[in-house]
Amino acid sequence: MLTRTNPYHRNDIAFLSKHSRAVLTAIMLADPPAGAHILDAGCGWGLSSELMAFCGARVTAIDINPAFVELVRRRAQRFMLPITAIRSEFDTFETGERFDLLFFYECLHHSVKPWESLKSLGRFVKPEGKIVFAGEPVNTVWWPHWGLRLDAPSVYCARKFGWWESGWSMLFIARCFEQAGFTLNTFEEIGLDNGPIGIATRTGQEIVVNRSVREPFERMRHVYDAREEILRSELAGLQQSIADLKSSRSWKLTAPLRALISVFKTRTTS
Repeated sequence: MLTRTNPYHRNDIAFLSKHSRAVLTAIMLADPPAGAHILDAGCGWGLSSELMAFCGARVTAIDINPAFVELVRRRAQRFMLPITAIRSEFDTFETGERFDLLFFYECLHHSVKPWESLKSLGRFVKPEGKIVFAGEPVNTVWWPHWGLRLDAPSVYCARKFGWWESGWSMLFIARCFEQAGFTLNTFEEIGLDNGPIGIATRTGQEIVVNRSVREPFERMRHVYDAREEILRSELAGLQQSIADLKSSRSWKLTAPLRALISVFKTRTTS
């Protein structure tokens, strides 16, 4: 993986494009300043760190897994990327640096107490800085508040790496941000697999996002909404036509013939 073009050592273009788009969409929406210093928390294999560094950011990447940290460090050296890789947990990380952006990609759900992790790492965000997350398991179907993830990939990772695998409702994670002194704003159907992207600023500070990132997604949504409305209208018309047919006199008169045909079909297929 050290010498490959991507840290996953994969040539699955669709897979890598999906994750790259989710990371870069979140960064575009957050609209950090040129040359921003970004803390990539839970960097994993380093895909998000490399993408942000490629775009001109200076990245500090932290992860609990020493093998991941070494991979990120060596790839950064090889490809001359401005990435500093450090082994650390969310709640024990210490630095004298301050960051324009604290970024979580597919990793905040590994925190047992996300409100404490956000508070701990949030100390290093500049007053005008932001916290961004994408690729997180947020929904209200499985978790009214929070719960364990029991899907196959999560169970596999929990058994192999010992990672905590949880998910939460949007209300729960918003309250976690509040306890850390930040106000969370969410942007639906724009992140990984049409999931949300979250951007938080310190409570009381106005959030400024790159609205132009939303425009193509909003136009696409309007198109889908219009098509859905047309299909609903056509379905309603078809259902009404069927209802009218079944209530007609000719339908009732031909009922014996339909019953005979049904019996004939059953006998010929058995």
